[in-house]
Amino acid sequence: LPPSNAVHFATVELCSATNANQVVYRFTSILTSDGNIVGLIPKNLEGSAYFIRVLIPGALPVYSALPVTMTSSVSYDFASTASNTFGNNVTLLAPNTYGMYYGDFNHDYGIDLNDIWFWLLMRYLYEKYGPPKPPVVPWPLGSDIPGDATVDVFDLPMLDPNIGNYIIPGKTEKKP
Repeated sequence: LPPSNAVHFATVELCSATNANQVVYRFTSILTSDGNIVGLIPKNLEGSAYFIRVLIPGALPVYSALPVTMTSSVSYDFASTASNTFGNNVTLLAPNTYGMYYGDFNHDYGIDLNDIWFWLLMRYLYEKYGPPKPPVVPWPLGSDIPGDATVDVFDLPMLDPNIGNYIIPGKTEKKP
């Protein structure tokens, strides 16, 4: 069972320190409300450095600012300062707290009007067919923004500011 403070699924990838497009290891875990993601790193990766990439449905991916050396217990803070992410590719949520840009529903690595069209399609499907039945993952690509199991007008206020920031498709994902 997921912890009571679970907020979303997250995929964590360890990418080569010399080629961030080369994924060496990947695991899926749960993001908690305190910002933690827990996973196991294979012993054979310990001692080597990798960029850490975090992917959450509907959010732009983020990379660690620099390669991180893996040990038996690794901790990396993406949230306390923008400079902990490659290209400062996060947004200020509260004093000393940064988070991922959210609203990339169609996964084109940008947040724009196409994401609203995609959200409207998901809203239509929700209205017509209701929530997806197991084993289908709840609303694809993160179109249910606050995670309340409903695709509705309460999802849009979180998307609107990012559209206003002109987060450009295909050019916003900052890769090392």
